[in-house]
Amino acid sequence: FVLFFCIVTATPMILVGKPGTSKTLSLQIMLDDLSYRDIEKFRIRLKENGFDFNVKSFRCSSFQGTRDCKPSAIKEIWDQTERYAKYEKTTTLLVFDEIGLAEQSPHNPLKILHQLLENPNIPFVGISNWNLDAAKMNRMVIHFIPPMNDNDLITTAKSIVFRSNNIFSDRDIEKITTVYKEVTRCQKNAFHPNGNKDFFGTRDFYALVKHQATLSEPVQKKSLQGYLRNFGGLDQSKSREELCQILSETLRLTKKEVFEQFEILPPVMCIQKNLMEKKCTQSPDDLTVTRHCMVISENHYSWQLLLEYNILNYNHMFFFGSSFVYDTYSNITNYNQLNKIIECMHTGKTVILSNLNSIHESLYDMLNQRYQQKPSGTDSTLFILFYINLCKQT
Repeated sequence: FVLFFCIVTATPMILVGKPGTSKTLSLQIMLDDLSYRDIEKFRIRLKENGFDFNVKSFRCSSFQGTRDCKPSAIKEIWDQTERYAKYEKTTTLLVFDEIGLAEQSPHNPLKILHQLLENPNIPFVGISNWNLDAAKMNRMVIHFIPPMNDNDLITTAKSIVFRSNNIFSDRDIEKITTVYKEVTRCQKNAFHPNGNKDFFGTRDFYALVKHQATLSEPVQKKSLQGYLRNFGGLDQSKSREELCQILSETLRLTKKEVFEQFEILPPVMCIQKNLMEKKCTQSPDDLTVTRHCMVISENHYSWQLLLEYNILNYNHMFFFGSSFVYDTYSNITNYNQLNKIIECMHTGKTVILSNLNSIHESLYDMLNQRYQQKPSGTDSTLFILFYINLCKQT
């Protein structure tokens, strides 16, 4: 409601909330409903609910914020959106995604918004995972999306499994929700590697629900594969013990049974299971989602271990970050890497990125699995495996 009226009245606004709270999804739903193709249906629904005014279809210009963006880039997309806005049959808005990252840029790019947002000629929507400074926030309507409470989690899980052909009881949903709450709200820092309190989030919850909803056989339902793929992988005895305690109490298993599952499904096996999963795009009720993986390791050769385990092979595409001076001070190498990744998307190849943090922010739409179908109608998928090498500090 707030998003809709801010857009039609050209009032600048910002959506603030943690990852996975449907900030981008809510905007995408509105853009779909008010597209040129469906605008007439939307107008009819407005009149049926007592809103008798003529709303135009929406057209969106998007800008991706990064830690290296510059004021000139923001001004360029703003001017471009204003030119599009001259077309009177549509409402053209500017969406600034990950605006919080841009605030961290050394070029101070958001300062240009001070003058642009004073008397804007176009609707502006910012999306951020955290609050910006007051000088920018007080120029926009702030819509804060709070973290999901227990009822929100259960309702969301029920809506996800509604499409499943398998029997999924309320008790099953309560178990998944309880495990997620215990993991994310644990006060012992067992699930906060490097002090990151948001290491696990709602996207892990969504993926777990979808995975459990695809299990049909009783033997599959007894497996802890979904839990270990989404909440396991931390190689700390404290994390393993705490996760074992949570799973045994919530799922009513003995600690011996849980530890047996840990031995059967080590992190390497979970990566292999994820790689082997394929989404059946022809089936509307298929909930299988292959997630992108991130491997955080202190060993520079960790990716080679997956080759030795035959989890990866040389038909996959490997891209490595460079520490040469020319590569670090030039964006040419990043552009080349991104173009190669785009080519892999067209062919559906598996991609392995090692120490390429410099291009991660350019891949946010893809990492969020917000894929778009090409005009030709062909479909493409991409699985990315990230490697980040951590050096021990002495």
